[in-house]
Amino acid sequence: MKNILSILVVSVFLFGCSKSGDSPNDINDTSGSILGTWELISGSYTETTTSSYIDPVYGTEVILNTGIYETIYDLSTFSSSWTYRYDNTYVRIMDYLDSLGNPLGWGGDTLIDNYTKTGNILTMEPWSSEYNVDFIITTLNNNTLSFHGTYDLGEWSDGDTTYVSEWYEEVTYVKSTNGINGDIESLK
Repeated sequence: MKNILSILVVSVFLFGCSKSGDSPNDINDTSGSILGTWELISGSYTETTTSSYIDPVYGTEVILNTGIYETIYDLSTFSSSWTYRYDNTYVRIMDYLDSLGNPLGWGGDTLIDNYTKTGNILTMEPWSSEYNVDFIITTLNNNTLSFHGTYDLGEWSDGDTTYVSEWYEEVTYVKSTNGINGDIESLK
């Protein structure tokens, strides 16, 4: 009886355990190349605006209000693609779409700026290099690019009140099979 119980315990242990990393879902793969064109398939951003002032007597920050606005990208009305190039520049194309999924030609933009990728950190200089944004890459393989990060949109004052606006963005892109948009050639 003792031997049967021992065999049963060892069997359960051997069949119930697996090595970490056996499944691709066990770990986040960030080993792929970022070069190429990526198309947005899901994403959201949260904007947090905080208003505060410095107490003139104690010198401490007093929070007046915090507003949180979350938006999930509606891919039926919005498209975004990013092309990361060998020379550490990227091209971002964003467009609003009509009911058939065609670009409207207004409200979108095309931007070329700089990026660096060090390990799983993607640093970009969006909006004409006003500031750098460090994103954490969670997935980067032959098919998928996912990253998230927080960045300041700005700080301004009105009297003794200071307002700070910050975004948190989380997005997933898939590798485009169409290559870079032909309109980019005119930007060179």
